[in-house]
Amino acid sequence: MATDPFDFGDTVEDFEVETDDSSAPADNNRTFMMVAGGMGLLVMLTLICFAAYAFFFAPSQKAAQQAQMATVEAQNTEIAAGLTGTA
Repeated sequence: MATDPFDFGDTVEDFEVETDDSSAPADNNRTFMMVAGGMGLLVMLTLICFAAYAFFFAPSQKAAQQAQMATVEAQNTEIAAGLTGTA
């Protein structure tokens, strides 16, 4: 007679589930909400920083880059005119 290798002799009635009616689930829920709120706040602050960069710092950097490009272009034109004039 073969026995079931997964039969440990325990039944469902042998196990008792203890329930605790304390306020632990409310504390866990409050902790989760605090963490979720903190992460949401971090995301919002990141988006605000990106927007501030796009509106305040990027245009001035672009203007400075265009001014530098104009200066380099003027120098290149001056050098080309000097080389052409002596030939």
